[in-house]
Amino acid sequence: MIGRVTQNSISNEFLFYLKDRMVEMNKKQTDLTSMSKIRIPEDDPVGTTLSMSFQSRLKEIETYINNIEEGQARLNIMDSNLQSATDILQRIRELTVQAANGTYTKDDTKKMAIEVDQLIRELVNIANSYYKQSSLYGGHMTDTPFKVEYGLSEDLDYEVVKKVVFMGNDGIVMRQADMNDLVQINLSGNRLFASENTVIKSTIPGTGFVADRDQVFKIDGVEVFVAKGDNLETIVDKINSLNIPVKAYIDNSTGSNFLVIESTIPHNVTIEDIGDGNVMETLGIVRKGAKPPMNYHPEAKVFTMNLFDVLIKIRDDMLAGKQQNLGGEDLTLIDNGLDNFLRYRAEVGARFERLKTINLRLNTDIVYLKDILSKVQATDIPEAVTELKMLELTHQAGLQVGAKLMGLSLLNFLR
Repeated sequence: MIGRVTQNSISNEFLFYLKDRMVEMNKKQTDLTSMSKIRIPEDDPVGTTLSMSFQSRLKEIETYINNIEEGQARLNIMDSNLQSATDILQRIRELTVQAANGTYTKDDTKKMAIEVDQLIRELVNIANSYYKQSSLYGGHMTDTPFKVEYGLSEDLDYEVVKKVVFMGNDGIVMRQADMNDLVQINLSGNRLFASENTVIKSTIPGTGFVADRDQVFKIDGVEVFVAKGDNLETIVDKINSLNIPVKAYIDNSTGSNFLVIESTIPHNVTIEDIGDGNVMETLGIVRKGAKPPMNYHPEAKVFTMNLFDVLIKIRDDMLAGKQQNLGGEDLTLIDNGLDNFLRYRAEVGARFERLKTINLRLNTDIVYLKDILSKVQATDIPEAVTELKMLELTHQAGLQVGAKLMGLSLLNFLR
């Protein structure tokens, strides 16, 4: 059964579809002018989700690239420092070889010693280098990591460098180069400016030692848990099980058991009791209440030599005319320092190349993500123009048909 059709119903239906077409035309025109086909989530729920995900990733990449650029800047400065330091060591080595020949006068070797002292001062400046108010070689320390002690020389008329002590820490400075991808952008001055392995030998017997309670101590920044009842042998085993360049053993050559801690690569071993713990203090390794690095027990026998100690020894041997030391032990020590610098310089170069590779990959990702984001979010101009023209055509046709229908009424047939 056909329902009643009136002029009013025809008019309403015509206006409804006319308005719907005008809404579609307006949307297409807005898509073209805004160059975006998604303005509110309901325009394209799936596309909105993808767009938000891609935009979030692009923001992440921007942050990572900033981290990478900062890391590369720090590593570049460190590489330049290491080159300058290597040149200084090479020059001191040349002077050491010359002074060991025995063909130079005492006045000549004195001039060489003066030059070595000045080069030591410059090396200290390199060791205390900063980047953006942050020490490059002091770990997490912001103050000057290498403290210099000066004293009057018996052979020279001015104060010379007597001692250089590392007061920083082995803190690691990292930068996030990508998701779950951290890169270290600093070097430990404790290890970079080292020359020989450190040996700490207790003079307090550990025979019969048993921990009276649970406690913790740190060695090279790694915590070691000591359980109640642990003896000296157990503590040695726990230290040796750590993944750090340190080994421990018991010296019983005199009949008593003495704890000995030794580094396996040149650096100053840091040790401290945590909280109310006193294991290392009781075993004669550290001093009560003192903080590393210079907190060794006053009765412990500590054998250590950093690079500055080596250079100071070379200078003093030049002043004293000790040619045998200069041509033998001193040359070996400075060669160890050069090898150490070259090893860490290679490490800096490897980290820089890693950051460079990540940076290249992330910049490539940006290109692809923007292309995908454009396909998801941006207006397809040829397609939008074609659809708009079709809507305009159908709109004009609808207006023409409507004009004819709306012009007719019952009066047109009453004649």
